[in-house]
Amino acid sequence: MLPGGWHSRPLLLHGQSLEAVLEQDARRLGDLGIRAEALGQALTDVLDQAKDSDWFRAFRLSHLDVEIRRRRGFITCPWAAEETEKCMAGKGGRATANQFLLRHRDSGLVLSGFQISAHLIRDHAFFGGPGTAFRLKPGDLAVVLNLR
Repeated sequence: MLPGGWHSRPLLLHGQSLEAVLEQDARRLGDLGIRAEALGQALTDVLDQAKDSDWFRAFRLSHLDVEIRRRRGFITCPWAAEETEKCMAGKGGRATANQFLLRHRDSGLVLSGFQISAHLIRDHAFFGGPGTAFRLKPGDLAVVLNLR
């Protein structure tokens, strides 16, 4: 997860502790009254609905515009047994470098991230390390997904 690991972009920064990040996010989720599994599944569902979208060709939901931004290569779950294997935790997570962009029309909030994040959140309660490209703040995600 740290710089120099499986990915060119780290999921944690130097000096960050996975345990501390997970604990902090668990407290925030508790304050929100939402489970990571529910947020991750809601993100999965939105991304599945928007599977035919593309860069600058958004899929419109009642409250949300969604773009799947296809990328070459793959990003594997760091909990997978091997770098090139699918993670078998929870509902599983397939390797993909695809990104997404979510625009919440009511609030104007825009979130971008990696498709693998849906699995990381749902099955590992991991929202990415603060300051990394993988970070999705639980509260922002709850707003965008209309779960708050």
